[in-house]
Amino acid sequence: MKRIARNLIGLSMVLIAGLASGPAGGQYIVPGSQLPSDTTPAKDELEERINDARWNLGAVRLTPWLGLRDVQLVRTTSADGTTEEDDFTLTIGAGLRAYLPTGKVVWTAHALPEYVWWQDDENKRSVNGRLGLGLFAYLNRMTVELSQRNQERQGFFSSEIQELTTTRTDTSRLGLEVDLGSRLSLFGIAERREDSNQEEENPLFSLLDRDEESVEIGARYRIRDWLFGVSYRDASTEFVDGARDLSNSGTAQRLEVIYDRPKLEAHLNLSFPDFEGDAGSDFGRFDDTTGNLDLIGRPSRRLNILGYARRRQSYSVDSASSFLVAERQGLRLDFGAGRVAVGVFGEIGEDDFGTVSSSGAERVDDVSGLGIDLRFELWKLFLLSIEARSTDYDSNIPGLDREVTSFGFALELGKVIEKLQLGSSAGDW
Repeated sequence: MKRIARNLIGLSMVLIAGLASGPAGGQYIVPGSQLPSDTTPAKDELEERINDARWNLGAVRLTPWLGLRDVQLVRTTSADGTTEEDDFTLTIGAGLRAYLPTGKVVWTAHALPEYVWWQDDENKRSVNGRLGLGLFAYLNRMTVELSQRNQERQGFFSSEIQELTTTRTDTSRLGLEVDLGSRLSLFGIAERREDSNQEEENPLFSLLDRDEESVEIGARYRIRDWLFGVSYRDASTEFVDGARDLSNSGTAQRLEVIYDRPKLEAHLNLSFPDFEGDAGSDFGRFDDTTGNLDLIGRPSRRLNILGYARRRQSYSVDSASSFLVAERQGLRLDFGAGRVAVGVFGEIGEDDFGTVSSSGAERVDDVSGLGIDLRFELWKLFLLSIEARSTDYDSNIPGLDREVTSFGFALELGKVIEKLQLGSSAGDW
C-alpha cells in the first residue's frame, strides 16, 4: 500500500517502471508519483549502500534509520461539502539496516518499526513497520535473490475507498537471472504474497484479504541504450475466509521496452492477461490490456519532466463489480534552484467499474488531481518537505462523488549526516 506523503522526487529522479499485469499488486498509487519498484537491487546499488553504511561491527555494516513522515491533516469531503474525515496524524520510527558481504554473496536484514499516531481516532493508532531478510548473490553470469519481507504500512485503501488504513503485506521471493552472453539473459521469479488489512473497526477493509502465488519466466535483450524484455507469468489468487470471494487464476504475456539516455528515458510496459474466476468465485473474467508508458526528460540540471499514461486493474469491494480498471494520464515538473526545490503535477483519468446493476448501468468515476511539493534545505543540516494533494472523483452514480485533500510534511537530515536517513525516502534494502 502506498503512503499519502512522499518526499519530492528531486533533481536526480530516476523512474523504475512497474507493471500491473493482472489481478495483483498494490491497490493505490499516489497521484503524481513514480510507480513502486520491486526489482532485485543491482550489484553496484547494493555495494553503494554497504560503502555508505555509518557503523561497522566487524564484517557487518549497519545503517541507522530515523523516520518522521506523514505529518498531515487529511480531510475527505463529499460532493455536498459534508466533512467525512478530518484528523491529524503522524508516523515516527527508528531502526537498523544490516549488510554482511561475503565474497560474491551479500546477506541483508532490516528492522524498521514505526508508530502511527492519530489525534482523535485512537482506534487507528498502531505499531507498524518493516522486517526483512535477504540473500543477494552476484555470480559471474548469474544473479540470485532469496528474500522474505513483512511490511505494515498506513496508506489509502484504494482509489475506490479513500480512507487511511494499515495493510500488512508478507512477500517471499526467489529470483534468478542468467547472462547468456551476446546481450541476452534469461530470468525467472517465483513469489508468494499475502495481503491483509489490520484495522478491525471497519470490516469493509478485510473484504480483499488474499494470498497470491506466481511464477514468471522471460528473456531480456540489451543493445546500446535499449532494453527489450518478454515474459510469461502464471498466477493464482485465493481470497481468505471471511473476505469476498474473488479467487482467480490465469496467465499473462508481458512486453517491456526501455530507452535510457542522460537527457531522456522512456519506459513502456504492456501486459496481456487472461484471468478467470475459480469455481464459486464472483470474479468473472479479466482479459484486457494493462500497462504504462513513462517519459522522463532532463532538459537542464534544474528541471525534470515526467509524463505518464497508465492502465491497471484493481479489486473492488462493490458487490456488483468484482474489479475496476483505472486509467491515468499525468504530467509532473520538478524544478530546483539553490536550497529550494519545487514539484508540481496534474493528473486526469477514470475508474471504470463496468456493469454494476441488473439494469445494465455502468459505473465510471472521472478522476482529476493536482499537487505541489516544496523542499527546503535548512542550515545545510535538515531537509524539510511540504506537500499538498487534492483528488476529485466525479461518478455517474448518484452519491458516489468525493474529494480527497491532504497536507503533510516530512523532515530528514541533510548532507552533513545523510547516512542517518531521517524521513521516508529510504527503501527496504
